[in-house]
Parts: sequence; C-alpha cells; structure tokens
Amino acid sequence: MTDQDDPGYIQSALKAVKQTLTFYGRSGHRELFGYYFFSLLAGLIGVFTSSFFVTPELNTQVVYALNCLIFLPFPALLVRRLHDQGRTGKLALLLVPPTLYLVVSSLASLLGGTEGRIAFDQNTYLAFWPVQACTIAVLVFYLLPGTIGPNRFGEDPRRRAVTPPN
Repeated sequence: MTDQDDPGYIQSALKAVKQTLTFYGRSGHRELFGYYFFSLLAGLIGVFTSSFFVTPELNTQVVYALNCLIFLPFPALLVRRLHDQGRTGKLALLLVPPTLYLVVSSLASLLGGTEGRIAFDQNTYLAFWPVQACTIAVLVFYLLPGTIGPNRFGEDPRRRAVTPPN
C-alpha cells in the first residue's frame, strides 16, 4: 500500500461515523484512533462552547447528550475490530455492563444531583469491579492487532499481504 492509498486519521474517523450501524467487515487501529481523537476533540469543543451559551443545569444535559452521540459508533467499531482479529462480534456484549453502569450513574446524577449519585455508588459498589473488568477487556480487544491478510470477515483493512514461509 502506498502513502496515497493510506487514509489519514480524519478520513478514518469519518469512515467510522459513516459505518455507525455497520456490524460486518473489518476495521483497523487507524479507524479506531481516528474516531477516538475526533470524538475527544468534538466533545471538548462541545463542552467548551455550551458552557458559554447555556445555564449550568442545561450544560450538564448537553454534555450527557453529546456523550451519547459520541458513543454511538463504538459498538459497531468494536465488532469490526473483533472481526479484524478473527473473533466473533458477540464479544462486543462486554460493552453492555460498562454502558449500563455509565447510563444509570449519569441518570442518578442528573435526576438526583450529588445525593442521587452518592446513593447510586453506595448501592452498586459490588458491581464496580466486574464492570471495570469488562471495560479493560474491551480496551484490550480494541488494541490487539488484527490478522494479516484476509479472514472470514473480509479483507485486511491495512491491505497487508500474507507472506508464505520460506
């Protein structure tokens, strides 16, 4: 693959957004990191600008809504990363506990304020470590290298050729 064929991080981030509901095929590290940095930048800009134009209470809701929008491509991206490694996409179900924990804790904060969040934390402290274990497993799956050459899920996103042994 030449440098002209190699998409940059911006094109890779846009590809991840376009494939938000695409749970087949393969995605490389560049698509993951491109979208991660794009979402980080978009989140920072969104939080920064909303803090100037809305009340603090509304700003909290804007931040939660922005986080939900930014999160949308990650499940499909994880499935495609798993496919790149030759693994089943069912392992993406490891995203469910951390996502539920985050959503419920955010709702507890939104609806109950500080007291609601403290009550949530006190009632769910036993679930914290299994949720963290799922989060670490997802992170590991995101970072593991993909298989070289085509696999049962499609062509190698990096277009690496399989070299026969000598």
